[in-house]
Amino acid sequence: NGIAVPKPIKQIGRAIVMELIGDHEMPAPRLSELRLNEEEKNMAFDQSVYNLAQMLKAGRAHGDYSTYNILWWDQKAFVIDFPQMVSIENNSNFYFLIQQDILSLCKSFKKLGVSRDTKTIEEEIMRMAQINRKNFLA
Repeated sequence: NGIAVPKPIKQIGRAIVMELIGDHEMPAPRLSELRLNEEEKNMAFDQSVYNLAQMLKAGRAHGDYSTYNILWWDQKAFVIDFPQMVSIENNSNFYFLIQQDILSLCKSFKKLGVSRDTKTIEEEIMRMAQINRKNFLA
């Protein structure tokens, strides 16, 4: 669905073995561990918002979306850590979880020096996902 994630290699029971993001010398670091310049911070934030919008468009909420679960490699943000991901079809709290993902993303990026209004980001994500917020409130 256009979401930057490590490619799955093999499933073993409930575990999924995924490709290494990084190189033979070092795995990609989590965004929470980095000191990025202003351009990189904004690029990482924009990509992270896009990835979250694509998850929503696919009917999924991450459930723990923050800079701790986003890797940064070659100027690209990769989403990781999916065990708590939920589907819109089977969770009555889906809209709340999306809101929590947005809040967590904005809060964790604020620690990196990127400050954004959560309401504005929510509107942007809904627009990008082509979803009317009113559908959740019905």
